Amino acid sequence: MPYGPWDEYFIHQLPRTFDQVSDSEKSWSDRCYFNVHSPDGAMLLVCGYGNNPNSQSVAGYAKLSLADGRHWDLDVFRRCTTDRGDLHAGPMRLTCVEPLQRWKLELAPNPSGLEWELYYESRAPMWEPPADHDPQARTRARGLSTHQAAGALHRLGQVRR
Repeated sequence: MPYGPWDEYFIHQLPRTFDQVSDSEKSWSDRCYFNVHSPDGAMLLVCGYGNNPNSQSVAGYAKLSLADGRHWDLDVFRRCTTDRGDLHAGPMRLTCVEPLQRWKLELAPNPSGLEWELYYESRAPMWEPPADHDPQARTRARGLSTHQAAGALHRLGQVRR
């Protein structure tokens, strides 16, 4: 079965209550990240967000680097004991506007000096590696960390201001 709209949300589930996930490991997480860069290479913005249901925590980050060497970082955290679909921590909020198509990335004023409201629009469908040689490949890819999964699952997009 191909990816569908519900795969975009942070509610991957089993036949159990929503506070339980497929792995009891404390570090298990559901994560996403966005990379934004200027066409001339003068700016790189990276932000990400992750729910860790087994530790009832959320972590997010925003990083901005300019070609002249300036760099800004923001790390945000909160406890998450209820709605894993509400993707926010501190001044950061991510909203799935249209599954597999559009996201709204918000960073409210904060001490880091970073602030934005960006709209990510997919320019290509999500693709995954062929699994015909290994029927468990897709299941394992969902359990990988953000950095590991980056090589396995990709979607091209653009950001509008």
